[in-house]
Amino acid sequence: MNAFENYISIGVGLLIGALAHFGFHLSSGTMPSGKAVLGFLMQLALIGLLAVVANKQLTITDSDMRALTTAVLAISAQEVIRYIKKNGWQRVVYTTLPPVDTVEGELRQVEQKARAIRALEESGRLPEAVERINQSRQNEDK
Repeated sequence: MNAFENYISIGVGLLIGALAHFGFHLSSGTMPSGKAVLGFLMQLALIGLLAVVANKQLTITDSDMRALTTAVLAISAQEVIRYIKKNGWQRVVYTTLPPVDTVEGELRQVEQKARAIRALEESGRLPEAVERINQSRQNEDK
């Protein structure tokens, strides 16, 4: 996926979220003033940036999911901005990131498993190992 597709889905999410935001106000019988509309549109830039960062941190790669998460943020733009102002940008960013030592530990485990698979493959014992794993899983299911 390229950056263009990423930003298109963010833009679509902002549009859908903005429409839903104003649709909610209209359906509840309140007509937003021009000043309220302008203020909301100005907040969307920050919401878009937050959506880009959040989608990257949450490793959301599906375009529809990126649009959905962005739309949810856009619908409640004022609440999201109040939360960021109250709790700070760093808290918002770091609450969605796993600890670095966790990521490094997981990476070491993956590398270790890859080395084990290569060793089994080179020794010709990979099919036997796969068969034992499958048998073990079948026994666990019983």
